[in-house]
Amino acid sequence: DARFHELFAFKVKHGHCNVQQASGKLGRWVNKQRKQYRSFKEGKSSPMTDERVRQLESIGFQWSLYVGEVVAGNKTLEKMWDARFHELFAFKVKHGHCNILTTSGKLGTWVRKQR
Repeated sequence: DARFHELFAFKVKHGHCNVQQASGKLGRWVNKQRKQYRSFKEGKSSPMTDERVRQLESIGFQWSLYVGEVVAGNKTLEKMWDARFHELFAFKVKHGHCNILTTSGKLGTWVRKQR
């Protein structure tokens, strides 16, 4: 599949498979894989297959980027959450509060998702 090979090239270049949805066709394809996987795991009709799951996981594909949707055993997402939490703690120490604008970069986005 051409998109899989494109994703593999992205992984080689960037060290991960977390293509932003806004990044064009590959980003939309990655998002579609995650949606199909959720349907597949819920027993709903989906074009996702065990073979495709294995293929994507073989290159380190993450099915979820949010801690609330962590697939059992995925320590990478736990580490991402911990890193943002420590970043929030450092912000609080420096500024005396946690009132971060949701438009303040990755930390702001993370805080918004926690609320």
